[in-house]
Amino acid sequence: MEEYNQFCLNTETSLGRALEQKELEFLSWLYNRYVEEQQLGEAGNPRKSEQES
Repeated sequence: MEEYNQFCLNTETSLGRALEQKELEFLSWLYNRYVEEQQLGEAGNPRKSEQES
């Protein structure tokens, strides 16, 4: 989760402002999706490039 907090902080710094609630909700969803896909990949599921073959 520290990675997520750092990502939000970096985004705020790049924007030069605090993130709005709806932006935080979207980034939270995006991060959770990323974590889920990483876990699926580690479980031995084929990667997208392998599925396209």
